[in-house]
Amino acid sequence: MIFETQNQLYCFFIFLFFGIVLGIISIIYFLFTLLNFQKKLLKNIFLTVFYAIFSVFFVFFINFFNYGKFEVAPLIAYLIGFIWIKTLFKNLLVILENKWYNTLKKIFKTKLRKQKNNEISKKN
Repeated sequence: MIFETQNQLYCFFIFLFFGIVLGIISIIYFLFTLLNFQKKLLKNIFLTVFYAIFSVFFVFFINFFNYGKFEVAPLIAYLIGFIWIKTLFKNLLVILENKWYNTLKKIFKTKLRKQKNNEISKKN
């Protein structure tokens, strides 16, 4: 039961908001690390780093906003906010992720061509 005098409803909405914020940060993080295009080992490393940060922020928020008292409701609100944003913006950012991958691929290809041309000209 949620009691108004203990500010549990406000705490629920605060954790929901921070779940949404961390969901947006995760989308940006996964966009720049190109998680879908990584090999399995790198993908696992990026996911481990992100979810470690995710849990550290949750512990910090529990200590700061809920006075160190662990309850299930803030955890559920945190996860609902995170999953809600991830599902809403997933399809939108697939297009951006593909464009980001293609531009990086073009940049690296041109740099490799320039390096090969410089090496060939140095040999001659």
